[in-house]
Amino acid sequence: MAISLNEYRKRYDAIRRLMKDRKMDCLLIAGLPDDFNLGNIRYVTGYGRGEYCVFSLEGKPVLLFNTAPKLTSRLSRMIEALELIDAKESFNLIE
Repeated sequence: MAISLNEYRKRYDAIRRLMKDRKMDCLLIAGLPDDFNLGNIRYVTGYGRGEYCVFSLEGKPVLLFNTAPKLTSRLSRMIEALELIDAKESFNLIE
C-alpha cells in the first residue's frame, strides 16, 4: 500500500472540516477514467479509474462502481482505502 490508512483518515478529517466550514453536508467526488489521474477520487480512495464517491460528514464514504468491474476479491488490491469506504455496485441508467 502506497498510502497508509492513517493518512486516508487524516484526509477525511480535513475534507470534513472544509465541508463544515462551507456548510456542506454531502460531497460528490467524480473520478476520471484513467490510470494517471492523481487527484479527486484517488485522493480519498486510492482508486483512480473513474467512478463516483459520495462523501458525507459522518460515516464511511460510499464508492459507487459501474457494473463492469464487479465487487470481487481483487478489489482490495485495487483500492487502497477499501477498509475505510463502503463500496457499492451501481448500474447504468443509459442503455
